Amino acid sequence: MIWNKLYGMQAIYIGANENKMIKIAVCDDDELYINKIIKPLLMKAQKVVSVHTDIKFFTNGVRLLEEYRNFQYYDIVILDIDMPTINGKELAAKLREIDKDLYIAFLSAYKEEVYDVIPLNISAFIPKEYDKEKCLDEFVKLLEKYIVDKPEQKMFGVLENGKSAVIRLCVDKILVIKLTNGIVVITTENGNFISTDRSLRNLETELSPLGFFKICSNILVNVNKVYEVLETEVALNNGSHLPVSRRRRKELLTVLSRIISAKVTT
Repeated sequence: MIWNKLYGMQAIYIGANENKMIKIAVCDDDELYINKIIKPLLMKAQKVVSVHTDIKFFTNGVRLLEEYRNFQYYDIVILDIDMPTINGKELAAKLREIDKDLYIAFLSAYKEEVYDVIPLNISAFIPKEYDKEKCLDEFVKLLEKYIVDKPEQKMFGVLENGKSAVIRLCVDKILVIKLTNGIVVITTENGNFISTDRSLRNLETELSPLGFFKICSNILVNVNKVYEVLETEVALNNGSHLPVSRRRRKELLTVLSRIISAKVTT
């Protein structure tokens, strides 16, 4: 929540789920099963849960693994177990090494496989023998569980011990992103991260729909963390103060006013 003295009222936190986009990868070597069963059921599931999804389908586990190694990440991966070249269990283990927070679900024609995948910390196991309604129910549960367990997260390229890495950051934990002397620093409630992205514009494009606002040429702030807008500064609810340009101050007040009005009338 944010408290803004200018309006003398409490504004409800801008829920990330309103703009939440869940990235899903599905890997099954049976293309017919993908097109006839999985694809339409996932489309129905996202409507039931009222969430946006970006789904990519693979018939080859090696291609999915290559995407991960090229820093193309997903929130949920749904894998068939019995696949050629690399089976679902082997693929899941390799993906888990890259992204320990990944949600993994398995599809299988063999229910007894469930005991073999428990060590992989899976989120769902869906037997292929289930009828469509039961499969739909499992996909709905999977999406609902993800939304409850995972607040809005984004993948960020950062420097760790001088080496490039890709990490997940909870959007609501980010306070401010600042460009100083060509270096982008992401400040969160848990500390600072140096971004490998040298452009604040790219981050602004990606994060603006999630409640981030550029208060001057080099600072992007999470409006959910704004406590007060002063004449030349923005005070955050952690006590820090940031400079705001005159033009941006006016626009920020308009944004905050619109957010509060929308929340009050709903």
